Amino acid sequence: MKDIMNILKFNGKALAVAVLAAGLCSCSDWTSPEALDIAEGMQTASEVDLAAVRAFKQGEHKTVILGMDATAATPVARYQHLMSMPDSADYIYIRNLVGGLHGSIVSEIAEVREKKGTKVLADIDYISVENEWREMQDERMEAGEPTGTVEEFRTFCKERFEAQLECCDKFGCDGIMASYNGAASYEWAMAGRTAFINAVMDWYATHQSKTMFVRGTLAQIPNATSGGVEQYDWKSFIKSCGLIVYPIGSATTAGELNIAVRRIYRGYEDDFPLDRFVFEATVPNPADPVQAGMPPAVAAAYVLIPDDRGDFSKLGLCVENAQDDYFNIGNSYVNLRRAITVLNTEPAQES
Repeated sequence: MKDIMNILKFNGKALAVAVLAAGLCSCSDWTSPEALDIAEGMQTASEVDLAAVRAFKQGEHKTVILGMDATAATPVARYQHLMSMPDSADYIYIRNLVGGLHGSIVSEIAEVREKKGTKVLADIDYISVENEWREMQDERMEAGEPTGTVEEFRTFCKERFEAQLECCDKFGCDGIMASYNGAASYEWAMAGRTAFINAVMDWYATHQSKTMFVRGTLAQIPNATSGGVEQYDWKSFIKSCGLIVYPIGSATTAGELNIAVRRIYRGYEDDFPLDRFVFEATVPNPADPVQAGMPPAVAAAYVLIPDDRGDFSKLGLCVENAQDDYFNIGNSYVNLRRAITVLNTEPAQES
């Protein structure tokens, strides 16, 4: 509760928080989902309830994006199912689809779209490919074999990214989430980043009716020139993305987060679209039950407050590891539901 109040009072903004406070005072108040969140067993929801969910999403509201892992084996728990995610999710992006997706979940991609109006995105993940390459090079070194060249890395990346992109059509997804978390600007990073962005843009050239979002740190994307030659069209890439999902990371205050965001788009000069930010939080997971950075409800409160300088727009909230929020005894997805409740609360000006 104290964190929420600190966020809402940031920079002297006169925002009435009585409604939020009423909803955030005790854990018991969170056991009821927000009005548009039907009970978990979505398959039994009435058409009237489903129509209300779809109608809500067609109106003006803050966007909700949830991330989850793909399940190739037979699913054994609700958190593995798209249809069991909170109803207010506008988009769900699925990681590691190249590993396969069980047929029952594939069928839910169309079902969740038809019944809830929720779109499903295939995650195109840069860092997983880079990590795979690094592991291969470590194995080569241990075996006394020469490691790969920059050009081999570029080719490897291209093939892996194209395989990830093929999953969008293969599983009937509505689009892609281009997840770029590369950081450094050295030659290898440039090769990987070039392969990533060019693969995504080649895909988009033939899929412009599909949704394309980008998430990640993004600071290095404008560094597109190597040896005096532009390696990729970063302006077209960033402007083609309907939403820009920015990970909150370790930031715990609105001030810290505002500064971090401005550092990103200053590197883009005047070519960064400032009208499409979504902010990404995480939830604790069973292996590490410690909250990193802002909890989703606090991040949601931050999203409600206009930027103090009016520089950029805050369109919604993303929760990167949403499936981990299922593991709350007697109250699954409690952190997601808290955040959704905050997002759907309209702050009023204090007199």
